[in-house]
Amino acid sequence: MKVNSPQRRILFFTAKTYEKDKISLLKKLECRPLHNPG
Repeated sequence: MKVNSPQRRILFFTAKTYEKDKISLLKKLECRPLHNPG
């Protein structure tokens, strides 16, 4: 699948970055004993 339009490329890049941030955020939360409700 080719991504030719710059808009789609930006969206794809943002999604990838978001995934990475989410994973690192989850790891940070795992290290912490605190539990936030919600």
